[in-house]
Amino acid sequence: MSLPVNTVFARLFFRRTVAGRVPAGGAVGLLGIGIVFWPDLTGLDLASGTGRGIVLSLLGTVVFCLGNVLSGKTQAAGLPVIQSTGYSMAGP
Repeated sequence: MSLPVNTVFARLFFRRTVAGRVPAGGAVGLLGIGIVFWPDLTGLDLASGTGRGIVLSLLGTVVFCLGNVLSGKTQAAGLPVIQSTGYSMAGP
């Protein structure tokens, strides 16, 4: 799930051009996920535990991808990876 979201975020935040095969690969991956989980998706009720789980996993994917974008930005600025990760995990 992170490939399509990271692709969109890279385009939005960094204005990076994306090769045509990257979105195509992401679409194939999403299709595969849809095929695997089709039985669960057809009877989806957002009030059920399954619906909440799907929503929470999608939100988790977005947060993960925002972290990827931020990490890419700090690396592009020349900050060291290990030290930056340590400072970010230390909190306020």
